[in-house]
Parts: sequence; structure tokens; C-alpha cells
Amino acid sequence: QCETPEQRLLWTLRHGGIASAATACTTALSFFANMASVLRALRQFGFFMGLCVIFTWALLALLYLPLCLVSDRLCLSSHCPGGGNSGGGCCFNGCCCRRGSAARSGTAEACAPCFALWAWHLQRWRRTYLVLFVLAIAAAIGVAVPLLEPASSTPQLLPEGHARNLYQEAEDRFASRDTLFGKGFSLEVQTQTICS
Repeated sequence: QCETPEQRLLWTLRHGGIASAATACTTALSFFANMASVLRALRQFGFFMGLCVIFTWALLALLYLPLCLVSDRLCLSSHCPGGGNSGGGCCFNGCCCRRGSAARSGTAEACAPCFALWAWHLQRWRRTYLVLFVLAIAAAIGVAVPLLEPASSTPQLLPEGHARNLYQEAEDRFASRDTLFGKGFSLEVQTQTICS
């Protein structure tokens, strides 16, 4: 019953948006639950991943759907790449309809989604994009490695007021056991039979 693009977007948001929002919220909450941990690194990881899940859903809902509408309208008012007005093809309602034998025969090859052209482009240039991706990662590593500085101290995982840190501070106030009792000192293990 959706005739206009606005109605189709609204229908998609009502049906797919609510369902995907439920899954995104449950996944984000499972990550946010890590913020109750006493480990600082785990709290930061949970907060970061929870925000990533929420922003991913927001980008899909607020950017991807409007871009689908933009693609549809551009196809309505433009020609297919390489088509032109003389024998190539034209886009109509998000479909790239090609002229020629396929269009005259009415087969499925006569009309392909506009996004299929992008998929075809990625398939054709996949090796080039793969090489560019690897080069980008290598460049990022090359920039990051000189900035790395090894830490000389043990990373502080627990908060400052944690009992483990207080115990370590109290233990440092006393001399070691070897200093007080000598290196040969050892406690004898005593056993007692309770039930015969």
C-alpha cells in the first residue's frame, strides 16, 4: 500500500527499525553491564562497545535509508553508467533497465538494481581495493609504531580504593619475612585428625 518513497521509508522504519533497535539495545546492554566490573579496562571496553552498537544502528537508520531514497531518485532522473541515450539503458524506480535483446525479451537480465552496479564494480576491482586496504593498514601501523612507548610499571587495572591495593600498601610498611626471620625460616605444617 506504500506508493510514495516517504511512505516506503516510514514502513521500513516501523517494521525493520523497531526490530533492529530491539536487538541493538539488548546487545548494547550486555556490553554496558561490564561497567559494573572493578577492572578499569573491562569497564572501558564495555562502554566503548555499547556505544559502537548504538551508533551503528543509528547510522543505518538515519543514513542508509535516506541514501536508498537518494539512489532511487537519482536513478529516476539519470542514465545508467555507460548507457547514454543511444542504446545503453536508463534507470527507472531504482532499476537499471538496459536496452537490447535482454530488454526486448523481458528476461530478468533486462533490469538490475542500481546497487547491483556497485556490487559489480567491487567485484571487478576487488584486487585493487584489497591492495589499497592492505596498504592503508600498513600505513597506519607505520605511523603508530614510532609513537609506541613501553610502560616501565605494571598497569593499574584495579581502582585506587580497591582492597587489593590497600593490602599492598599495608604490606609495604613491614619488612619482608626473610629479613625478620632469616632465609631458612619455614612454617611447619601441622595436621590434626578430626574424625577417625
